[in-house]
Amino acid sequence: MYRLVIHNFTEQDLNQNYTCSYGIFNERKGLTLKDGPFELQPSNESVHKTIQISDDSISVYLEMSKVYPMPSCTFSYEDANTTEYVKKSVEMVGSFFKVNFNYTITDKCEGKIMISCTIGSHLMNISQNCPVSGGDRQSRFSVIIIVGIVTCVGAMVFVFAAASCFVLYRRQRCGLGCRDRDSFDNCLRENDVIPTLEERQRIKEELKKKKHRKLILKTDQPTDYWLID
Repeated sequence: MYRLVIHNFTEQDLNQNYTCSYGIFNERKGLTLKDGPFELQPSNESVHKTIQISDDSISVYLEMSKVYPMPSCTFSYEDANTTEYVKKSVEMVGSFFKVNFNYTITDKCEGKIMISCTIGSHLMNISQNCPVSGGDRQSRFSVIIIVGIVTCVGAMVFVFAAASCFVLYRRQRCGLGCRDRDSFDNCLRENDVIPTLEERQRIKEELKKKKHRKLILKTDQPTDYWLID
């Protein structure tokens, strides 16, 4: 008995006719995948995986574009077998298989997604942890609380600043048209820009002569005041 040994075997060596000759005798035989325990394990380039996670659903897509023999895959989520939800499609590309696995389950992703595929004598495992874990949700909640506190503090500071500006504006701008009849005199006394009572009385008389006339007080040192129409 004679044996033919092919070193560095590749897929190009398949589906070829090989001939052995001995004297006047010739033996010719073709070599196909069915003639031996051949395996073609998928490469990184031939495996495409997509896992999409939303608030209430998980979608898994797995493709092996060039593999032999047919993969046998098991899908699980949170240690529960979910293979029954998987839709599988198979087509032949040359002498090899192109396999697509696709499934969607309605659930919040809170565990681990596991895919185990047996290809001949080789076991391939793919796992994916859900990105939204309990700790992550707690962190998001904490961030929302912090942002809310900062927003409230900012609003309080803004209101306080606006109130302070209004008081300062009211103190620096005096006129006889104020709602409070004593506000004009109070304004002059508080700022102490016009030192004498006689001058204050004169300013009041000047303001009465023309409607919408205003008295502007400069409270910073050196103090000053003037009337504008």
